[in-house]
Amino acid sequence: MTQRELKKLFDLSISPCLEAVEWASKQEDQSVEGLLTACQNHEWRGFVARNSRSIVILERLAEDKDWEVRFGVASNPNTPAAVLEGLSRDGDREVRERVAYNPNTPTVILEVLARDEDRWVREQVASNPKTPTVILEELAKDESRWVRGGVARNPSTPTVVLEGLAGDKDWWVRVAVSRNPNIPTVVLERLAKDRREP
Repeated sequence: MTQRELKKLFDLSISPCLEAVEWASKQEDQSVEGLLTACQNHEWRGFVARNSRSIVILERLAEDKDWEVRFGVASNPNTPAAVLEGLSRDGDREVRERVAYNPNTPTVILEVLARDEDRWVREQVASNPKTPTVILEELAKDESRWVRGGVARNPSTPTVVLEGLAGDKDWWVRVAVSRNPNIPTVVLERLAKDRREP
């Protein structure tokens, strides 16, 4: 089995490493299911999860026992909304974080994740450029400075929300606002004059 054959079999966006090709060539069952079942190396399954464009493969790997493989599926921009919805309820925080930042995650799922008990997950929703304004406005009031900072960094955050965050009590959030490429000059000048210490 060549790199090209293995890439085609898994519908990968990039070619697999030579070690994976060598391993696959030695397997009796060289079908997708046979290789995924036989592979004990979570790094290889994770590679496939991050780079496959095949819905069938992504659905299969979304149920993998290893969180790093599910993380790969959640990170993949080709992962369909239905699979992301299932992963949004994953028991592992890191998996939910990747769903929250995936550009393919539908608004309805982002709304649910914006209320996740884990601030890391909410921060990823706040940082996702695809997050709708109404959700960003709500997250701008979050108790966690990290979540508010995610909103402040987000290039999709509306000017009016950035203006509000420019007056945030936390210096870190104000710094994040100052680094947003869409911050109006007048707000940036106001932040430059702000002498509040961290």
